[in-house]
Amino acid sequence: MSVSSYWGNRTAIARLRQVLSKTSFLTVGLAYSRYRSGAEVWDLDETGEDSDNLLDDFRNRFNDIAVRADWELMGWRNHRIKTGVQVSQLSAEVREESEDLIWIDIDTSSVNVAYYLQDQWRINSMFEVQPGIRAVYHESGDYFGLDPRLALVYHHSPEMRFKLAGGRYHQFVNLISAGDMLSFYDIWLPYDGTVKATVMNQYVLGWEYDFHPQYEFTCETYYNDMENLVEFNRNIDEADSFSEAFLEGEGRSYGVELMLRKKAGRWNGWFGYSLSWSERRFPNTYQNDGDWYPPKWDRRNDFIGVTMYPLSENWDISGQWRFNTGQGYTSRVAQYSQPEGPVGNENQGDNGRGSLFGSLNNYRHPSDHRLDVSAIYNHHFFGLPAKLTLSVYNVYSRRSIWMRIEDPSDNPISSVDIKLLPILPLVGYEVRF
Repeated sequence: MSVSSYWGNRTAIARLRQVLSKTSFLTVGLAYSRYRSGAEVWDLDETGEDSDNLLDDFRNRFNDIAVRADWELMGWRNHRIKTGVQVSQLSAEVREESEDLIWIDIDTSSVNVAYYLQDQWRINSMFEVQPGIRAVYHESGDYFGLDPRLALVYHHSPEMRFKLAGGRYHQFVNLISAGDMLSFYDIWLPYDGTVKATVMNQYVLGWEYDFHPQYEFTCETYYNDMENLVEFNRNIDEADSFSEAFLEGEGRSYGVELMLRKKAGRWNGWFGYSLSWSERRFPNTYQNDGDWYPPKWDRRNDFIGVTMYPLSENWDISGQWRFNTGQGYTSRVAQYSQPEGPVGNENQGDNGRGSLFGSLNNYRHPSDHRLDVSAIYNHHFFGLPAKLTLSVYNVYSRRSIWMRIEDPSDNPISSVDIKLLPILPLVGYEVRF
C-alpha cells in the first residue's frame, strides 16, 4: 500500500494592552487558528504503483476563533487580582471513508464562553493564598461547569518556598488518537454534547529554592485523575456523533518535574526534567480488555535545556536541546495460519494469516532528541518595536520516527517508518503596536 498525507496550521493573533493606572492593566485580544490534516491510503497493483482501490481516505478540520479580555489589579491591600472573559467559536469536521463506505462523518460547531476570577493574596511574610474560580458554558449540550482552584504557599524564608495546590478543569476540545486499526492520525474535536465533557482533578506539591541570587531550583510532584476520556470505537460501522464514534473511560497521570533556572545576568536559561506516567482505561469494553494502558503520548522521560544570550544591543541568540522517550505504538506479537478465515478483517492479511496483538501501545519508537537555534535582530519598523527571527530547526537533522506502518501480507511482517522533518530553516517577523 502507499500513503499520501498532509497537515498544516494557520494562526493569527492581535493583542492590545492598555495601562489604566499605575496598578491596573487591561488586555484585549483576538485569536484565530485553523488546523487541517488528512491522508489517503491506496492499494498497490502488481507493478507496485497505486491501484484504483482506495483503502482509506481520512480528513480532519478544526477552527477556533476567540475574543478575550483580561483585567489585572496589583498592589491593593496585598492582593493581585485578575479577571477576564473569553468567547470562542469552535468548529470541526472528521470524515473517514473508503471507496464505497463512509465510516465516520462528524461535523460539529459550538460557542464556548468562559469567565474567571483569581487572587494572589500575601497574608503576611510567611503565608500566601491563591484562590480562583472559572465558570464555563458550552453551547453544545447546554453544558455549564465550575472549575474551582486553590494554592497555598508557605514562605519558609526569603529564599525557600513550599506550595500545595489543587484544581478542577473542564476540557471541551479533545485530542484523540484515531487508533492503529482505524487510522494513524490524531484529530482535534470539540465536545458536541452527546457525551460528557472531559474533567480533570489536579493535585500539586512543590518546593522552590533560590540557593543563589542568580539561580532558582524548583521541584513539583503532581497527580491527575481524569473522567470522561474518549477513544475511537473501532467496532463501529458508521458514526455521525461523539456517542456513536467514541468509547468513554477514565485516566490518571502522575510524576515529578525538576527545573534549574538562571534568572539574572547576561547569560540566562534553564534545564528541565520530567519523569511521568500516564494511563487510561475503558471498563467493560474491548479496548485493551478494559485494563489500564499508556496512551501513545505517554513520555516517561523528558529533558530540555534552553539558553539565551544578548550579543549586542540589537542581536540575541538562543538554543534549545530536547530529549524524550519515544512515542508508544501497538504492534503485532505473533501470526497464525488461518487459511479459511474471512478475508478483509483487521486481524488478517491477504496471505491467510491472522495476527495477534499485545496490549495497546506495547512498543515504543526510539528516543527522540533535537537541537534548535535562533538569532533575533531587534529594531524599529516605522517607529514600532520589531524583531526579525532567523531559526534553524533540527540542526543535526535527526529523522525521528513519527509512525510505523506494518504490512502483515509479508512473511515475516515488514514495516515502513514514516519520519519527521530534517533540518529546516525558518524566518519570522514580528511588529508590536
